[in-house]
Amino acid sequence: MCLHTAHMREQEVSRTMWNMALQYPRDCEGETAMADDPSLRNTESDLPAAALPDALLQGWLLTLVAKEPQHGYAITKRVTGLPFVTPHQTTIYRHLSSLEEQGLLDSRWTMRSSAPPIRTYHLTDAGRQYLRETYGAISRLQRVCRTFLDEASDHL
Repeated sequence: MCLHTAHMREQEVSRTMWNMALQYPRDCEGETAMADDPSLRNTESDLPAAALPDALLQGWLLTLVAKEPQHGYAITKRVTGLPFVTPHQTTIYRHLSSLEEQGLLDSRWTMRSSAPPIRTYHLTDAGRQYLRETYGAISRLQRVCRTFLDEASDHL
């Protein structure tokens, strides 16, 4: 399989797994999901194939700001140390801007006496709710992946 095909397949699997996690019943703890029940599907949250890394990055950005308000450079330094992603600084600022446009973050200019002002990001109530939802979706994805790995390991 060529590298491009392998990458496309990885994106397809990521999208499928993400959608499975979003569709997994919120009250189901390790039980089989009733995937054929349309009321359990969350089609409004379906993500495009390449969105899983973006969803994780946005979740991390919200998590970092939830701990304490931070300015963009400090956020960039923290994110580049994460094990799963090494985004370019402009990617981080693009996501911060997008999160602010969605009302999940708020920013304020902070004046400093010996340096130029900096923009400090704060989590909004909507951002905290979105972080809870993202946490839930990733937790469901983790359970789905754990179940798959347990089942598949018997056949390798």
